Amino acid sequence: MIKLYELVANEAGVSPSPFVNMAELFLKHKGLEYEKIPLTFVQVHTEIPKVTNGEWSKVPTLVFPNGDIVYDTPKIAEYLDLNYPKNSIQNPDSKLDELISKYDSVAFPTSYQNIILDVYKVFDKDSAKYFKQTREQIFNLPWDQIPGDRQTNNDVYYNETKPINDYLVNSKFLDGDKPAFHDYALIGRIQTLKVISPRTYTELIVNNPGESFVNWVNSMEGLFDNFLGDRITV
Repeated sequence: MIKLYELVANEAGVSPSPFVNMAELFLKHKGLEYEKIPLTFVQVHTEIPKVTNGEWSKVPTLVFPNGDIVYDTPKIAEYLDLNYPKNSIQNPDSKLDELISKYDSVAFPTSYQNIILDVYKVFDKDSAKYFKQTREQIFNLPWDQIPGDRQTNNDVYYNETKPINDYLVNSKFLDGDKPAFHDYALIGRIQTLKVISPRTYTELIVNNPGESFVNWVNSMEGLFDNFLGDRITV
C-alpha cells in the first residue's frame, strides 16, 4: 500500500498542512488506497530526510509499493498521472496557475496571520517552539506582530479572492466540469483554515461575499463521500 507521510499537530490527528491536503486529494482523485504516517513538526525534519536519503525534509512524502519515493506536490501529481493514467490530475493552464500564485502571494499569508496563534496552540511543546522560530523568520516580524489587525486581514482576503469568485461564476470548478490540480491546490490551502480555526474559516469562507467562491468550496468539501467536510478539526 502507498505510504503518505503527513504533518499532524496533535494526538487527535489534526493536520495543518495544505500540501498534505493536496496529496490526499490527488490519491482520492485516483481512487488509490493509502496508509498515513503521522509526524510532528519536529519529527518531519528528522524523519523525512531518512526516508528520502537526505534529498527532502518536508511533507507530503509518498512511498509507493514498488519502492519509488515521491515528494513535492506538483511532482506527486505528475507521478500519479504517469503511473496511474486514468482520470488525470494535471491540467496545464497559465491563467489558473496565475490565480493560484496570486492567492499564495497575498490571500494565503494574510489568512495565515489570522490562524497563526491557533496553529501554535495545537502543537506539542517542541514543535510549537520550532514553529514560532521559523514563522518569525518567514514573516520577518517579531512573534506578537505577525497576526496584525484581524478585520484588515479579512478585508484583504475578500478582495484577493474576488478574481477567483469571478472566474467561478462561469465554471463549476476551476479546472472545468470536474475538479483537478488547481481545485485541489486551492481547497488544500483553505482546509488549513478550517481544521485549525473554525472562527477564521467562518469569517473568511462561510461569510465570504463571493457567492460562487462559497458554492465552489461547498462542492469541493462534498467530494469523495464528504472527505473534506468530515475532516478532523480542532
